[in-house]
Amino acid sequence: MRLKVLASFVTLAVLAGCAGVEKPAPIDDRTGTMGAVAPSVEPVKEVEPEPAQTMPLEQKSTYYRPRAELTDSGRLHVVGQGETLYQVGLRYDLNPNDIARLNRIDDPTKIAAGRALKLPVGGKVTAIDTQPASETPSASVAASAVQAETASRPVSSVRHEVAKRPDSPEQIAQKKLQEQQIKREQAARGEMRIAWPVKGEVIATFEETQMGIDIAGNKGDPIRCVLDGTVQYVGNNTKGYGQFLIVRHNVRLPGKGSMPLITVYGNTSKVLVRVNERVRAGQVIARMGDSEADRVKLRFELRQGKPIDPMQYLEQ
Repeated sequence: MRLKVLASFVTLAVLAGCAGVEKPAPIDDRTGTMGAVAPSVEPVKEVEPEPAQTMPLEQKSTYYRPRAELTDSGRLHVVGQGETLYQVGLRYDLNPNDIARLNRIDDPTKIAAGRALKLPVGGKVTAIDTQPASETPSASVAASAVQAETASRPVSSVRHEVAKRPDSPEQIAQKKLQEQQIKREQAARGEMRIAWPVKGEVIATFEETQMGIDIAGNKGDPIRCVLDGTVQYVGNNTKGYGQFLIVRHNVRLPGKGSMPLITVYGNTSKVLVRVNERVRAGQVIARMGDSEADRVKLRFELRQGKPIDPMQYLEQ
């Protein structure tokens, strides 16, 4: 009996303990499906390159580029005393470095006076306008209007207008060089003719002075250089010459020696140029006077190593 009662108590205790235990949460096992599903991979799409950006035609662009190989323009410049390549470049609107390259000058700071420099056609870096011609209708209309106006005018009127345009500095310099070359060629043939230095009467001939000729005039009258050249000497109070000057010219007469031709202007009242100054034919270089003379006159001499009779070469 006691055993039955004890067994009943044990059974009740076990049942009570089981009633207090919570039921565990269900576990969803997915290990079986993970291995079966393969990851999805999207195909690689080819990316087309973006088109290169181009400059629209209506946009104006300006860029710089150097000129091509230097070209000899055929023009020459004779270097003056103390003149630099920089000054030559300014005179002709050229790059001094291009002038040096064309003439193969290693040291631009050392150029001898009297040297003839070749001048290039160009040499500067030039801005190039790439704007299409069709983008400037106003300019085209203006040009058409000018052409129409020119076409409607008489040919003689247009020619007269063109003839009135003054020469550019480059054209003037080129003409001077051509004139100098002609004078040198004429002198070499003995055919050179020179203008009179003053207007007046010859009062003493070469046979009388054995040095030159004397020309009468009025005090203060202009004395002009007879040829292009460089002032070599300016003197004062010299016996027989008074205040005078000597100009050296880059010409040589045949049979007169190898020295360059020089001209002498004496008995002046005032000298208007300085030593080493370059002078042109027809330029006023002094004023007539009577220094070291008994009257107003000009002592004019022509020399090439020794005196030459000026009357052989003065224009008749």
